[in-house]
Amino acid sequence: MLEMWGWASYADFERAIIGLSFKIEVKGLHDHVDARYKALDKRLAALEAQKSVDSSPAVDAPSG
Repeated sequence: MLEMWGWASYADFERAIIGLSFKIEVKGLHDHVDARYKALDKRLAALEAQKSVDSSPAVDAPSG
């Protein structure tokens, strides 16, 4: 039956399934790391924006 799909043996079939499973796990890990990177980048941008607002020069109100 395996020969019908081009697999020489069950071991070849098993190696292919394991390789595919590994590829899916790596893709999932990549997606997770990418999502975390984007979240951290967003937080960093917000902190930098807050820092620039906090460090802007104060303008004295005219007394009068």
